[in-house]
Amino acid sequence: MSVNVSTKTMVGWMLVVGPILAFVVWGLLYDAIIGNSDAEGAAGIMANLQLGQDGGILTYIFAILGSCGFIAMLIAFSLKCRSILEENGNGLAAVGLITFVLSAVLITAGTSISYAAQGTFGKGGEENMGAAVSMEMMSQAIGAGMPLFMGISFLLLGLAITSLKKTTSNTVISWLFIAVSVFMLITVFVPDLFEGIVGMIAWLIMTLTAVYYGVSTLRE
Repeated sequence: MSVNVSTKTMVGWMLVVGPILAFVVWGLLYDAIIGNSDAEGAAGIMANLQLGQDGGILTYIFAILGSCGFIAMLIAFSLKCRSILEENGNGLAAVGLITFVLSAVLITAGTSISYAAQGTFGKGGEENMGAAVSMEMMSQAIGAGMPLFMGISFLLLGLAITSLKKTTSNTVISWLFIAVSVFMLITVFVPDLFEGIVGMIAWLIMTLTAVYYGVSTLRE
């Protein structure tokens, strides 16, 4: 048996399914089912780890599905950058390819450490719980760099798309990605600005933009 899926089809579906999966799981289901503590600092991390422990296997399933969806989206964006680079040699696409890959690496590292932290916390004991909190702090520190890398990546992709054939779809997509990049880069300097509902709206806009790009890719 031979399975042969074109890169365009694979990338298109990754851009459609990936961001939706990440948004639904991480943005909606996790908080609704597992929960999220309002406490800050180490106390908040400890509380969230306990909530994750109470969630049982569902916590791990959500972590895997959400991270896979987000990583799939970033890999698809890197492949779109490669496609633009191969088409016209755009240097912005070349750099965007690298920054999207770096973003995927950060997400992978952060979620892997968080996954391990949850497992360590589940072993019980003061020493294990303390280690789990430290690991989760490390995961959050890695995640703190995501808005910068992704903001730069989306800006590069949006600008690179302007070098393609002038169509309504390409124009809309390029400006949407530039707008998303502005949102993300602002959060680097004003992290509290997009907390709560505003942050969810910004995330939803990014998700819809990625899905639109995926649908456009499938229709090419």
